[in-house]
Amino acid sequence: MYRYLLAFTLLIAATTSQAREAVVGMNERVLKQINEVQELIDAEDYDGALDELQGMNRRRLSSYETAHVLNIEGYIYFQQGDAARAQQSYEGALAQERLPNSMLANLRLTLGRLGLMQENFDYAIGHLRALLTIPDQDKPANRVLLGNAYFGKQDYRAALGEIKIALDRSRAKGDKPRENWLGLLAAVYYELEDFDSMRDVTYELAVTYPREQHFMNLAALYGQLGDQQRQLALVESMMEQGRLSSEQHLKLIANLYMAQDLPYKAAVLLEAELDSGRIEADVQSLELLSQAWYGAARVDKAIPPLEQAAKLAEDGEVYVRVARLYLDAYDWENAARATREALRKGELRDEGNVWLIQGMALARMSRWGDAADTFARAAQFEESARYAEQWIAYVDSEREREAAL
Repeated sequence: MYRYLLAFTLLIAATTSQAREAVVGMNERVLKQINEVQELIDAEDYDGALDELQGMNRRRLSSYETAHVLNIEGYIYFQQGDAARAQQSYEGALAQERLPNSMLANLRLTLGRLGLMQENFDYAIGHLRALLTIPDQDKPANRVLLGNAYFGKQDYRAALGEIKIALDRSRAKGDKPRENWLGLLAAVYYELEDFDSMRDVTYELAVTYPREQHFMNLAALYGQLGDQQRQLALVESMMEQGRLSSEQHLKLIANLYMAQDLPYKAAVLLEAELDSGRIEADVQSLELLSQAWYGAARVDKAIPPLEQAAKLAEDGEVYVRVARLYLDAYDWENAARATREALRKGELRDEGNVWLIQGMALARMSRWGDAADTFARAAQFEESARYAEQWIAYVDSEREREAAL
């Protein structure tokens, strides 16, 4: 139901503290060269920036300067789509001695994110756990990132622990829980099949971030937990408030009405939304509307949308259903016409049955000769032969009866 999207961002811009460290800890000549590289990066001249970096005399660089150069190099490789070389550069930067905590944190975070991006979850977990041990880095956001890595590894219990820690600490500070954090927590509960807890989290999502998708997910959970009354009340409330707009959700509600044996409500909803254009008048939607009207015992209203669907369909199968509806409505002429359209379009699963329906319509109109010929066609198919022969006997008896009058 939920998919957690990790926004992967590698930042080359230093924090304020890192900027001060760069001024204090860097040779003026090196700082000038790095600024020139930064200008090339800003201009998206990555090859030029790499040439400048690789032209530096790295044997004369301090450990901190080397780490900074490798950090920039990793960023460039990542921008060029070479994640493997980016990772190698970042690891080289991390291997330098006596790095300030701010740079260590940035490198650990970057490597953790790279591991997530490459679905190397154990690698990501290692760096993210190390990140939490750095002073001031045991932050809720970093805990959630670690939880995401455990989620990717399918260690859902470990993911649950990290995400709950993050949310508890965030709430303790009076912060509103982030939408994607709650979404990830709901996804964890889904994987653990703890649907009661998932419902509670989804309720919080819907209340805190009142989006259509969250309410529909909550409605789906009520249904899964067997609380159809609350499910129906929720979606009806959403409709009354004008919260529903997507075609997918409107059709889901129509299907929910059908499942709750409320075909009339489904038909009214579908008809209104088809007229408004919010639901596309395609074969599937028109068939659903016809099914709803038929379920509401309105055969007269079930026929037009199904006939429209039949015109749009690629084969003649829908016309067969149209013919049956006309039979139910005692409209023999249109029933026969619909079977002709079905045969014209072709690709029928049971052609013999179509000839049988056409013969029945013709017989109801007392067109005995045409009916007999049609039933003879139906008798050529194994599935319909027995019924066709019975109808042929009926037609013969009716012809004899009329002739005797």
